[in-house]
Amino acid sequence: MGVRRMPAARAAGIAAWTAASVTWTTAVVALANVPQEPSALTPVAEHAASLPVEQQEAVLEAVPTLPDSGLVVLRYTAAERAEPEVIVRRVVTAAPTGAPTKTAAPTRVKSSGS
Repeated sequence: MGVRRMPAARAAGIAAWTAASVTWTTAVVALANVPQEPSALTPVAEHAASLPVEQQEAVLEAVPTLPDSGLVVLRYTAAERAEPEVIVRRVVTAAPTGAPTKTAAPTRVKSSGS
């Protein structure tokens, strides 16, 4: 049953298309990462030559060297979170002046059970 669904010609076609796509993708990535030569007459280079330049004597390592054996402990210090600001809004309205009004008794609503 497997031979009927995947004949040798189909498997060869899949392998060929896969190889071609991997080859083209590799070529595109390689061409995109080629360093470009700076042009001889760039305005930045002309102005940069006249500016004073500080030279750094020692170059610090970007990442500390790892020990030959043992554990490496990374420490994480969490920043303190600010407390959320509580906003209280109070609205005061004046009672209506005039004759007192009779308030209706609250009505009971029967639940439908859901």
